[in-house]
Amino acid sequence: MSNTLVIRLPQGAEGAIPWLHWSDSDQVVLASGTLKGADELAQLAGLDGRLLALVPGSCCYNGAVKQSGKGRQFLRAVPFMLEEELADDVDNLHFLLQPQGEQVAVLAVNHRLMQDWLSWLADAGLEPWKMQPDFLALPWRQESWSALELDGELLLRTGEVAGLAADAALAEWVVGPLVADKVQPVEAYGEVRLPDNCTLTHLGTDLPLAVLAKGGAANTLNLLQGPYKQKKKGSGALRRWLPVAVAASALLLVTLVSKGLAIHQLSARAGGLEQQIKADYGRLFPGEHLVSAGSLKSQLRGKLKTLGSAGSNASLLTMLNDLSLTFAKVGSIKPDNLRFDADRGELRILTLAPDYAAFEKLKQELGSRYQVETGGQSQVDGGVSGTLVLRSKG
Repeated sequence: MSNTLVIRLPQGAEGAIPWLHWSDSDQVVLASGTLKGADELAQLAGLDGRLLALVPGSCCYNGAVKQSGKGRQFLRAVPFMLEEELADDVDNLHFLLQPQGEQVAVLAVNHRLMQDWLSWLADAGLEPWKMQPDFLALPWRQESWSALELDGELLLRTGEVAGLAADAALAEWVVGPLVADKVQPVEAYGEVRLPDNCTLTHLGTDLPLAVLAKGGAANTLNLLQGPYKQKKKGSGALRRWLPVAVAASALLLVTLVSKGLAIHQLSARAGGLEQQIKADYGRLFPGEHLVSAGSLKSQLRGKLKTLGSAGSNASLLTMLNDLSLTFAKVGSIKPDNLRFDADRGELRILTLAPDYAAFEKLKQELGSRYQVETGGQSQVDGGVSGTLVLRSKG
């Protein structure tokens, strides 16, 4: 992946969600903004790249215990060794343990919060690549600490798996006991308030989330372990690949129908288009022969009727048939990506239109037969990129 989407999730669904789309190859910000709450996360589903989900460090316990034993049996005992320090029962917490020399670093997050965060992302069609406490996404070097202020909070990383997030106004009181009487070098990204015996080196003027995008990518730590480990896609996950295959076939099907209609409108190009349609038809239905371009409609309708008994595919194929006719009627709008969710009975369409007016016209045409929701819209080279979600009425 050449891009990274960074999202800083809040503790509650109504909290603001800052985000940033970062180009790893060019090291530049592609886009950024702030969502009003978790119900707006779907607006980011159309952005390409891997998703780095940052969670509030203030919601995470961070500590360490002396490594007095070895193996899994000792690691299983670590959470119970910290019971007096934890604000919740051990059974209610998700633990991430990382041995480091003579110590074991510990991160703990409430299971309910983990489930809430992952549920928000799943509902928005987003799949996280990594999930990290925000302060551990700061860049880190062994000889110094790193610090950054973001939305009124101080993020401070003091070790490979150590740090904190605290109210920036209380930073001197919170950090003071950690520094004690020693002189502590700190690499600061932007203006930060720390005790006087912290010697600050100010680095760069990047947006805070751009700093976290680079630091989070370099940090291998990931809260998505144990019960939250993401399943890898492989040969045994055929069902996961099925929507991709359906979407690819759907795009080819829409192309075929559009070309069939164009033959009647552009008779001067009929010969060349007919050969192209026959070739496309052969790729979509191997071993079958298209008699003529004029018979394309009837043969495709026959295919739709044949496939109509295949459960949820019936709804999908009906939608595709209607969609192809609507694209031909509206004109000038191109389908770029299709995604069908059988469980929800919805078809998500990413389109490229010459302007916002053409996009709205397509929405109105489809609205007579379907429930239509509009996703994110953005200016791109050559027009406007936008997302529509279709569901059957009734």
